[in-house]
Amino acid sequence: MGRETNKQRRQAQAQSVREKAAAARAVQQRSDQRRRAVVILSSVVALAVVGVLIAVIAINSSGSKDTSKGTAASQSILDQVTSIPRTVSDPIGAGPVVSTPESVTGGTPLDANGKPTLLFIGAEFCPFCAVERWSVIDALSKFGTFSGLQQIVSSEDKIGTFSFKNATYTSKYLNFDGKEQADQNRKELQKLTSVELAQWSKYVGPGQSGPGYPFMDFNGTYVSPGTMLDPTPFKGKTATEIAAALNDPTTKISQSINGAANVITAAVCKITNNKPASACTPAVTSLQARFAPYGSSSG
Repeated sequence: MGRETNKQRRQAQAQSVREKAAAARAVQQRSDQRRRAVVILSSVVALAVVGVLIAVIAINSSGSKDTSKGTAASQSILDQVTSIPRTVSDPIGAGPVVSTPESVTGGTPLDANGKPTLLFIGAEFCPFCAVERWSVIDALSKFGTFSGLQQIVSSEDKIGTFSFKNATYTSKYLNFDGKEQADQNRKELQKLTSVELAQWSKYVGPGQSGPGYPFMDFNGTYVSPGTMLDPTPFKGKTATEIAAALNDPTTKISQSINGAANVITAAVCKITNNKPASACTPAVTSLQARFAPYGSSSG
C-alpha cells in the first residue's frame, strides 16, 4: 500500500511538473505573441510615418517646382487684368504710385522693326516686380496682346503674379522686351544682351548703389529704374485674389495696379505718338506732366 502511495505521489509530482512546464510554455508563448504584435504594430506605425513624410516631401517638392517653373496663365485671370473698364481706371489717375518714369536726355533708342520698344527687366523672386507685372500687362493690353504668359508666386512675400520668361507680345504700335534676369533663388535665369545690360546698368534708382528690379526703359525716352508700387497690400495674395479686386476702385490693390498701369500707358503713348487713341486718352496722357528729368523725380 505504501509503495502504491509513493508511486501515485511520483506520478502526481510528474504531472504537476508537466502542468507547470505547459503553463510556463503558455505564458512564454503569450509573451512572445505580445512582443511580435508590438513589433508588427511598431513596424506598421513606422511605415505609416515614413509614408506620410514621403507624401509631405512630394507635395512640397511639387509645390516648389510649380512655383519655380510656373504654370500657364489662367485665361479668366488674364481676362480680368486686360479688360478693366475706363470708368474704373481713369478716375484713379496715378493712384498711390511711389515713383513715376523719368525723362532722359540722349537716351539710346531701342527701336526694332520700325517700332519703339519697352524694355522690362525683372526677377521672379522679386515682390516689387510681382506687383508691377500686373500693371505692365494691364497697360500693354491696350496696345497689343500677350501669349505664353505663366503664373508664378514670388519667393519673397509670396505674391501671385506672372513671368515674362516665355511670353511673346504682338502689337502694331510697339515691341515689348521682357526679361526675367533672375529666378526664385536669385540665380541668373535669362541672360541680358549687351544693350539690355548697358541700359540696366546706366540708370540707378534713388537710394540704390547699382541696377535694381524692376527696371523699364521706354525706348530711350523715359526710364523707370525703381519700383512704382508698394507690395505691402499684396503680400500673400494669390493671383485669383488680386484679379478679383481689380474692378473695385475702393481697394488698395485696384488703386495700385490701375494707377501704375495709367502711368505706364502715359509713357508708352509718348513713344507711340499717342497711338492708338483708344489707349491714349486725355486722362492718361495728362500724367506725362508728372515725369521729371532722370535723377530728380521723387514720385
